[in-house]
Amino acid sequence: MKVILQLLPIYGVLLVAHLIFSWFNYTFLFSRIKSGVYHAPLFGDFTSWWKFVVAVWIFGAPAYVLGTILMVWSVKLSLTNFGIMYTSVVVAQIVTILTTIFFMWYKMGELPNRNGWIALILILLASTFAANSGKSV
Repeated sequence: MKVILQLLPIYGVLLVAHLIFSWFNYTFLFSRIKSGVYHAPLFGDFTSWWKFVVAVWIFGAPAYVLGTILMVWSVKLSLTNFGIMYTSVVVAQIVTILTTIFFMWYKMGELPNRNGWIALILILLASTFAANSGKSV
């Protein structure tokens, strides 16, 4: 139970960070690439997808800085609670997958099948075992 209570703040901070990253990416980048409508706020329309990607990245840069600060905070929480950075990295991968699935559904209308959901549940379960499995070098 103690491990779960120590993992919850890391999950919370990383969830907020990845919601910021994913909201910008799926709202302004991935959904537009899927639809083929290359329009970036403040930059207008593009005919080339790679120029569009650069414009959207520049538009979202302030949010990406905030997300990165939260990512570093999760590493600090991991070091404080477990003495290793490994836990934060594992949790970040799990949260990345979960937020990606949410935004794939919310913005693009796609969901994993039954096997995908089973894999996600197993990954979440594995995070509790992974929390103390890293080794400081």
